[in-house]
Amino acid sequence: MPIYYTKEEYEKILDTNEKEPVFMPNEIFEDLPRAINVNRKGKSSKHIAYAFSYVFLVTYLYRYTKFGTHADYEFTEEELKRLLTVSPTSKGKNGVTYITKKKGILEQLGYIKKVTDYPLGWFYDKADIDSYVEFIYFSEIKEDGLSSSMISNLKNKKVNYPVKLLDERTIEINEEELECPGILYDINYTTETGIDTFIYCMTRKELGVEGFYLYCLIKFKSSFYGGSWNCAQSDFPARTGMKIDVIKTRLKALERYGMLNNSHEDFIIGLDGPGYERIANSYCTTNFSDFVKDGGAKRPYSRGRVLTKKAYEKLKEMFNEDDNEGLWGTKGAA
Repeated sequence: MPIYYTKEEYEKILDTNEKEPVFMPNEIFEDLPRAINVNRKGKSSKHIAYAFSYVFLVTYLYRYTKFGTHADYEFTEEELKRLLTVSPTSKGKNGVTYITKKKGILEQLGYIKKVTDYPLGWFYDKADIDSYVEFIYFSEIKEDGLSSSMISNLKNKKVNYPVKLLDERTIEINEEELECPGILYDINYTTETGIDTFIYCMTRKELGVEGFYLYCLIKFKSSFYGGSWNCAQSDFPARTGMKIDVIKTRLKALERYGMLNNSHEDFIIGLDGPGYERIANSYCTTNFSDFVKDGGAKRPYSRGRVLTKKAYEKLKEMFNEDDNEGLWGTKGAA
């Protein structure tokens, strides 16, 4: 994957501040796998991860009014691709343009639309607990007497309007549809991720958009299930929409970078039939402060043991008789 910018360059281009969380709609984790089949010719796991990361990035840009903050950066489609580690010339049948273009996948799903008016600033009344964020739009400033040179530079600019941030959204809960305000006004049924995590993934080849998407999905699932998510690795493709080989490499990278905890349950050969139940690995994400720091050593990668059914039964019997957890040993590092 191409990396076009350093961490410092990302922070400058995006004009980042410490507290700029992005709340992603949880339904996106269901919508994207249904809409993008990575097994079709010309499609790849990166496409579904790119779609998710694109929505994240354009939501961030709009919510924190980043348009016009960087004189040399207009956040064109080509520039957005670079920020998302995709070649700006990625077009045609094998490209990603079908995802983000007008009437493309994301527009059909109701996540973005192209608009010519956009916010240049935001504010809210801290003294009023019922106050919501309000935007100052280009059209309003233009009417107030913006200089002709500034208008000329901005008037033809098109940006992505993050529909679910501002417009009413429909959530399906227990097979019932629930109408909710836009995420700006109601963060229920969302997953929060910071821009720092996004930059962390984009500046590491082993992670990229695939690692970022997988991290956010596991964060959503582990939160939904009370702190951790049990999922067999064979079930990941159906849950994520990505291919198993990509999933395996990104799970390993997430763990080695300290972004993910994995229980690495033992695999018992031949453990089938009544009375036996395989234990799926348990996953949970960590906070940004726990990630491996720049220049720091990656964590060793752990693996669960592979045991025969006979060895498992013997260990289980010894464990039950002696109630000695030490008999189970420790899971080895690879």
